[in-house]
Amino acid sequence: MIEISSLPLSKLKITFPSEAKSKIPLALLRNEIIKGKVIKTLTSQTALLLIKGRTVLAQSNAPLKEGTVVSLKVVDTDPMPTLKLHPTPLAKPAGANMGLIFSALEENIWKSVMEKVVEPGFPKTEGTHIKEVLTELSRDLLFKPKPDFLSALIDKLGLRWEAKLRHLLISKQVESGSIENLIKGDLKGLGARSIVLRQEEEGFLNRFVTTLDNIQLLNRLGLDQKQKIFLPVPMHFQDGLFTVGQLLIQLPQKESHKEENQRTEKAFFKVTFLLQMSILGPLRADLTLSGKTINARIWLTKEDAKVLVEKNLPSLIDSLRQHGFLIHRIECQLRDKEQVRQSLIKEMILEEGQTISLRA
Repeated sequence: MIEISSLPLSKLKITFPSEAKSKIPLALLRNEIIKGKVIKTLTSQTALLLIKGRTVLAQSNAPLKEGTVVSLKVVDTDPMPTLKLHPTPLAKPAGANMGLIFSALEENIWKSVMEKVVEPGFPKTEGTHIKEVLTELSRDLLFKPKPDFLSALIDKLGLRWEAKLRHLLISKQVESGSIENLIKGDLKGLGARSIVLRQEEEGFLNRFVTTLDNIQLLNRLGLDQKQKIFLPVPMHFQDGLFTVGQLLIQLPQKESHKEENQRTEKAFFKVTFLLQMSILGPLRADLTLSGKTINARIWLTKEDAKVLVEKNLPSLIDSLRQHGFLIHRIECQLRDKEQVRQSLIKEMILEEGQTISLRA
C-alpha cells in the first residue's frame, strides 16, 4: 500500500510499509518526473493509482479525481519516497489581436456601444444596463473615486466575467436572480447576452465582445511575463466629450539603491495614464510610487495646457499629502504630439510576434 498525504506546496508523501517495499519495488530517482493515473477512487482518502505500470493502493488526504493523470516529481527517495505535484505545462496562449484593440481604441468602441444601445430594436433591458455601467464608470472616476475603483473598473469592463461566472457556479449558491445581478453590472456579460437576444453573428456587439476577449488575452501574458496590466477607461465628461483613457499598471518591481556601501532594495509601482482632453489635448502622466513616495512626470503638447496643469499642481500635491503621500517630484514637460498620443498597448508588447493576457 502507498500512503499519500498532502504537504505544504502540494507535496505528496508516499510511504512504503516495510513488508511491501520488497514486494512492490518502484525504481524512483531523485528529481525524476513521473506520471500517475487515478484508476479508481475508493473513498475520499483512498484510491488505486497506476505508477510505472504497477497498480498501487494510495492513501491521501488530498482529493484524487478518478480518471485524471497527475504529474509528480520525486523530491526524495530515502528513507521514504516523497513526491510533489508537478505542474503540467500549459499550451501557450495565442497572441492577442493587436490590430483589433488598436482600432477599438481609435474608434472608441465604448462610445459607439453607448450610441447603438439606444437605437430601435436593441433589447431595452440590456441597453439600459449597458448605459448605466458606462455612466457609473465615468461618475466613479471623475466625481467620487473610491479605494476599490480599480477592482470595480476591471469588473465592470467585463475583464473578469468568466471568473465571476465560474465562481458563482462552483459555489453552488446559484439563487434566483443571482446570475441576472452578475450580468447587469458587467459589460461583457451584457454584450454576450445581447448577441444571443439579437441573434447577431456579426456586427458591433460581436466586435465589442471580441475586443474584450483580446484585452483579456493581452493582459494574461503581460501579467505572467512583465507584471503589467492594460485597462481602457471610458470617460464621459459633462461637456459632452466621450473619450477613452488608457491605464497601464506595472506591478511592484524591485529597485536597488547604494547608500553608504550598503545595497538596499525597494518595491515600486509604476502607473501610466493616457487621455485625450477637449481643452488640454493629449496628456500622458507617468507615476512611480515607492512606499509612500511619489515621483510623477506629465507630458503635454501645448504651452497653454502646460501652464494650466502647473497652476493646479499645488492643490493636487496638497490632496496627496493629506492622504499620507510624500511628493518627491512632479514635473510637466512639452513633447511632440505623436510621442504623447502613442498607445500604451505598445508598451505591453514583449517581443515581435509575441504579445500578451485577465481571462481567469
